Amino acid sequence: MFRRSFVLGAALVALSVSILFFVRLFSVPPSHRPPIPPVPSSVEALPSGGISDFLSRFGLAPWSKPSIFPVAVIIENHEDARPHQRGLSDALFVGEFLVEGYISRFVAFFDREHLPEQTGPVRSLRPYFLSVIEPWASALLFAGGSPEALQNLEESPVPWVNVLGVDDAPLRDRSVPAPHNMFLRSEHVRALVGHAARRRIVWPPYRIGPSPAGSGAYVIHLQFFSPLHDVMYTYDTIQEAYIRRSGSVSEQGKPANVLILEVPIVSEGEYGRLAINPDGRSRVLLFRSGVLQHGFWERSSDGPFRFFIADGSPLLFAPGQTWMTVLPSLERVRWE
Repeated sequence: MFRRSFVLGAALVALSVSILFFVRLFSVPPSHRPPIPPVPSSVEALPSGGISDFLSRFGLAPWSKPSIFPVAVIIENHEDARPHQRGLSDALFVGEFLVEGYISRFVAFFDREHLPEQTGPVRSLRPYFLSVIEPWASALLFAGGSPEALQNLEESPVPWVNVLGVDDAPLRDRSVPAPHNMFLRSEHVRALVGHAARRRIVWPPYRIGPSPAGSGAYVIHLQFFSPLHDVMYTYDTIQEAYIRRSGSVSEQGKPANVLILEVPIVSEGEYGRLAINPDGRSRVLLFRSGVLQHGFWERSSDGPFRFFIADGSPLLFAPGQTWMTVLPSLERVRWE
């Protein structure tokens, strides 16, 4: 009896020691755990740890989104530059803003880990571009900028590189007429950005969901201020995307979502530079899956754009590329 009790007691002691050993082996003291990086106010919070964090980061969880390092590049859209544009089809998101001469210019977002072979032509920055760059980008690349834009960058939280400030000879494509001949190869982007792009962004930064009921919209016309710059989108039911035609370029992009924001032009200043205030609230149109949704956008000076339908519920986007165009009035948009 005594021998049996002794054996049982020894077994319990051994089991306790083993449990303590494995707990010690697989746990990390709080003081040695790597700090959880702060989540930018512009994105939804990731799960704080464990298997759900792993699944979320790599897009394996149906309830969450992956986090990436989006790199924003300013791309020219002058009519002479359009035939030479490269990389737009690989963009995750394209923001389109008016600049001098009422020509549009693009802010294209790319995943740092999946860059196109070439991107460009790279062009200069304007201050209101920062409304989409600062909340959603991990790094920014551009070629020069207006004085106000360059001044605003001094306080920007986003790492940036003005490629005019580096030896740009390797970036110039001599087969393309200047000044529309500055391009970034994927190795240029990685070399210029380096490890500066440290902030992960949950992507996409808007809600994905099924297509709601709505009015049909298979052809969209955007009236800019010249026929040279007018845009037409035609929905392709097989590709589930809108084929974008701009001027003489018949296939400039294939976004799954076409988002049009009404943002008035405040004034036109020196050298024709536009003052656009992208804060507040106004109307928005979202075209997806051949359907139109009406809604509104909101933005505070230090936050991202957010998109809602009339009852305050979020607009639901389709998976895939989004092309967001900022126009002074939605009266410049027609659809059929």
